[in-house]
Amino acid sequence: MKVVFLYDGPHPMHLAWAQSVGAVPVANRFNTRTDAAALKARPDEGSARRARGLELVKGISLRSLGLPASSYFQGLVQGAAGIRELDADVLLVEGRMGVVPGHMFKRLRGGKVVLITADPFIWEMRSFSPCWRRRFDHILEGFDGIISVSRMMYDLLPARARRNARVVHPSFESGYFDIEPDPASGAIAYIGALDERKGVDLSVEAFRKARRSVPGARFVLIGKGPLAERYAGVEGLEFPGFVKDPREHLARCALFLHMSRFDPYPVSVLEGMAAGLVPVVSEMTGTRELLEKIDPGLVAANPARAAAKLVSLLRDPERIRALSIECRKAVRGWDKERSLRDFREAFWLMTGGG
Repeated sequence: MKVVFLYDGPHPMHLAWAQSVGAVPVANRFNTRTDAAALKARPDEGSARRARGLELVKGISLRSLGLPASSYFQGLVQGAAGIRELDADVLLVEGRMGVVPGHMFKRLRGGKVVLITADPFIWEMRSFSPCWRRRFDHILEGFDGIISVSRMMYDLLPARARRNARVVHPSFESGYFDIEPDPASGAIAYIGALDERKGVDLSVEAFRKARRSVPGARFVLIGKGPLAERYAGVEGLEFPGFVKDPREHLARCALFLHMSRFDPYPVSVLEGMAAGLVPVVSEMTGTRELLEKIDPGLVAANPARAAAKLVSLLRDPERIRALSIECRKAVRGWDKERSLRDFREAFWLMTGGG
């Protein structure tokens, strides 16, 4: 059985998954990257110009057609560019840019298709018009398998598509298990991009509400992004910037706050748990499935609910200490071999190979 992985990035874990089933990686031609590093690596200016041209077409299609039509159009272009050339029995695709090419491969070549969902597209489909929503629902329902990186991503799939879907978590390996956090520190940590997509503005709102009741509380936001400048000078906030090894900062904290607007499976939350910090996350954070089993209150519907939970915990270091033990237990053993094994099992079940 010949397997091809049509990739966009690719995400390192997705590439490892693909290689574990012997898939041949093939770049998505239409979704050519045009960031500075990628352009610098190109051998000639002609290639760079073509990449910029593709990016321009993608931008125009998104602005003029909207997200659903743009996604469909871009997928058709990608499909036309190479689907007939692929020497494959099974096509493994990832994310928004793989949906329509996967559909074309199934229709034109009669092969099997497995989709990895780890980007916002499935969530964005909720805002599509009924016509476009039905169209993409139909495409997803026709795939032989869908790999969702979290239970949240699985639940967002159309009901019929879930019949052929499995949850496979990315691997997580951390050197933070030996960190000794400070449950009585009154400090909260965050690691990641400081932008609205990650819900940093919502996290700051929750922290400021909590600080009214716990005046000595601190919020350490580790990372870079536009919101660092917006919130510079806000009492209780600390911005150490990008830190290659945040162990020292994590050891001075008790809690972790991640109120993302949508995050399929943020590893930073797992890193916080490995360090013994107790996370409070939004309902749209994929790692919520681990926290719901420990304490449902660690998953907050809005900043006000998050603030109330933060206050409750900051006033009870012993409760933090007990939850810290549970958080560490929850993320032990999530190594790469386990993830690869789970992926192979799901993939061969979906495709009838192995």
